[in-house]
Amino acid sequence: MKKNIFLFILITFTCFLISSTNTVTLINVNLDGSENLLTYPADTKEFIFYNADSKPYKTTKLKGLEKLKELEVLRFYMLPFVEDYSFLKDVSITCKELTLEGCQFYGFENISHLTNLEEIFISGSHWTKEQYNALVKTGIDLSCFPKLKSFSIEVSVGDDPRACYCSAIEIKHTKKMKREFGKVTFYDE
Repeated sequence: MKKNIFLFILITFTCFLISSTNTVTLINVNLDGSENLLTYPADTKEFIFYNADSKPYKTTKLKGLEKLKELEVLRFYMLPFVEDYSFLKDVSITCKELTLEGCQFYGFENISHLTNLEEIFISGSHWTKEQYNALVKTGIDLSCFPKLKSFSIEVSVGDDPRACYCSAIEIKHTKKMKREFGKVTFYDE
């Protein structure tokens, strides 16, 4: 009898170990400090995360993205409570596409290690006039993205209801992008 119980425990523990190596657990940190555990296959290539009315989340941070070692596509939608994207510093270098739509993203230093990025799309951010002016003055250094083919950014600035839209498609040289970004055009909405 004891031998059967021991064998059962051993088999259960072995199954747990095998299954846990094929999945990773991420932690969604909410505005109120609560956390939700999210389980994904370890070989996930495309990670899409969003807050919606149907989800009770008010995400401020995601922990554990670095566990997704084969990640190629990273998309965030409608995350207005995330102000610090430093958690992206640990994302796998394999990432090729980054989308931040409806997110308050400012801080390209948090993604500069993603040297395999081919596409960056940022839309729906609201920047202060100071943030915007600093960026126009210095431009965005995209030299850390040698494989970048497409870069698009759309932000609203200060109290001005007009959206500042800067875009460049099929980038061949990052120096060209820096110059193009410095030429900002405003569009009336």
